[in-house]
Amino acid sequence: ADLKAFSRAHLNASPKIVFQKMADHKNLNQWVPMIDHEVKVDFSKSETPGKNGVGTIRTCDFGGDILTEVIQFWEQDKSYAYSVLPNDNVAGEDHLGVITIEPDGNGGSLVTWRQYFNPKPWSLKAKIMPFMMSMVMDKALNNLTEEYGGVVL
Repeated sequence: ADLKAFSRAHLNASPKIVFQKMADHKNLNQWVPMIDHEVKVDFSKSETPGKNGVGTIRTCDFGGDILTEVIQFWEQDKSYAYSVLPNDNVAGEDHLGVITIEPDGNGGSLVTWRQYFNPKPWSLKAKIMPFMMSMVMDKALNNLTEEYGGVVL
């Protein structure tokens, strides 16, 4: 799938601290807009049973769309990627989200969040989805800058 949404931020907190926040699936509602509830997390299929890792499943209501996401890549304190399982109510398919957190060399972090997907051709929502996702991602990272200091780039 093609890159459809991109957001980047510099945060005044270490990659370890930022990763702990961004990888706390159950509490995504603390920083991701449009999620107004605790996210359901299932670690039963995780490569590291009972803990975050490849195979962890999170289910959230994102603005009325129920998304089931599976962690596809996990590098502790650095990066993770998730795919959205196919769903008739979701405007995109072949969806992959990738979050990377790199040290800035001064004790802070550079966060990059990418969303890849193919819009469903029959979906009106798919036409505005890249714009809306970029806005949500920027707002989410802005929420983290309010907590840790920094700036959305």
